[in-house]
Amino acid sequence: MIRYALCHDFEEIFTGDIPGPAKRAVAHEQGYISVIIPHVKKVLGSIFWHKDEVPPVVAGIVKIGSLIDEVFYMSTEFQLGNSTMNVPFMNSMARLMRSIESLSGDPSITEDKKKALIDILEEDIKRHRFGDSEMLIG
Repeated sequence: MIRYALCHDFEEIFTGDIPGPAKRAVAHEQGYISVIIPHVKKVLGSIFWHKDEVPPVVAGIVKIGSLIDEVFYMSTEFQLGNSTMNVPFMNSMARLMRSIESLSGDPSITEDKKKALIDILEEDIKRHRFGDSEMLIG
């Protein structure tokens, strides 16, 4: 899991850190993934793992981590006055919640643990988004 978590965004070596909503739009419209991933694999070889090459639970946990980062980034933007983040924020929150709820493949990830994670994240994100500095995470 650590290796995949460290290398899952290696394509950003070539593209820079494209915000999630923009990356998803480009990926669907212009085949970004089908073009960049083979290039990354060619340059980096066995160092790079694509999400299809790791167990689904590993890819899911790393995806959740990326979505948490995305949501907190958008919350900071909102806190700084960027009201254009409302729709992308809500979309990313929905994706985050779906990703947590769809986590499967590991018996240690119970429904109770998923619910606890969702409860903690919802509270922390709300606090962060509206400026309460007392957070449980991070």
